Amino acid sequence: MILHTHITLDPTYGGPARTVPALCDAVAQTREVSLISTFTGNRKQETGGRGKQESAQVSVGSGQAKSFELVQVGDGSYRSFATAIEQEIENTEIIHDHGAWLPNNLASFKMAKKHNKPFILTTRGMFEPWAMDHKKWKKKLAWWLYERRILLGADLIHATAMSEAQNLRALGCKQDIVLIPNGVDFPKILPRPQKQENKTLLFISRIHKVKGLMNLLQAWAKLQNDDWCIRIAGPSEEGHREELEGYIADHQLKNISFLGSLNDSEKWQEYVNADLFVLPTHSENFGVVVAEAMAAGLPVITTKGAPWAMLNENNCGWWIDIGVEPLIEAIREAMNLNDDERQSQGAIAQKLAHDHFSWPKIGTEMNQVYDYVLGKGDRPGCVI
Repeated sequence: MILHTHITLDPTYGGPARTVPALCDAVAQTREVSLISTFTGNRKQETGGRGKQESAQVSVGSGQAKSFELVQVGDGSYRSFATAIEQEIENTEIIHDHGAWLPNNLASFKMAKKHNKPFILTTRGMFEPWAMDHKKWKKKLAWWLYERRILLGADLIHATAMSEAQNLRALGCKQDIVLIPNGVDFPKILPRPQKQENKTLLFISRIHKVKGLMNLLQAWAKLQNDDWCIRIAGPSEEGHREELEGYIADHQLKNISFLGSLNDSEKWQEYVNADLFVLPTHSENFGVVVAEAMAAGLPVITTKGAPWAMLNENNCGWWIDIGVEPLIEAIREAMNLNDDERQSQGAIAQKLAHDHFSWPKIGTEMNQVYDYVLGKGDRPGCVI
């Protein structure tokens, strides 16, 4: 059995709350998998204690029932995760942990070493330069207390892009690193409305400073166009939505709306209704919303803070420097395209998403990695 651990499946946590269980499901098509987490996606089931949940209660991606066992713990403490791992350890071949800096990561690492189990770490962008700078002094303390030992002591590290792998090497990681991207669930795409009042520039992600939304608003102040609107979806963190709304009011910006958090069907309807997607991020190890937008047939604008060179290489979007001026240039160019040109770019993006980011393909690659770690298979090509 492969035992995965992650702090939470609460969808407001961001991309990993979706991609971790989706990876578990993809791997579970050919081997036994369990996932330990504090939140199952079904609040009524939370009792404050530990309990196994039926797989059909796990709802991620397009909402289908999942094929792995979910083990729910009552809180994110070291003790809760260590106890849960101990109770699963007899049947565990590999412990595969996700994220960094939290008690569950330390518990997973220490239990793997205690029971002599291979330990794989998916870093989920937590060691990217921007992330390392955020709350810098707390992270510096945690780095020397325990996090450095976890990172350098992992038997194998999973990165979702070459840029993330390079940053990990710079931190001293000498072990094997596997490059496997995140995937996308491909639900049935809803029909696009025939007529809309405005063309839509869509943002979906956490409303956090790292996502670069202030740069987007500053660009929009120079670009305001009555034929276009901006729709911003996602949960606000650290009061950032209020900062953005203050800027909008101070500069009298028009045609901007905040949608709040969306459920899965609402999210995909927003993708389908949009004409263009933007993620003006400062730092992203992958950016699953970019892959989702591509899967929905949208051209994408994102920054070189995210690993999306394929947008430029395949003429299906804009991969730009971080900052206001590059955003202005890219958005202006995108808005000046006619509908057929944007739709042609979106069709290319959609094919790329299906070719590269399908969960069955990713599950097959990860299972090859597990076999390699266990000494049962050859070294896969995705291992560097």
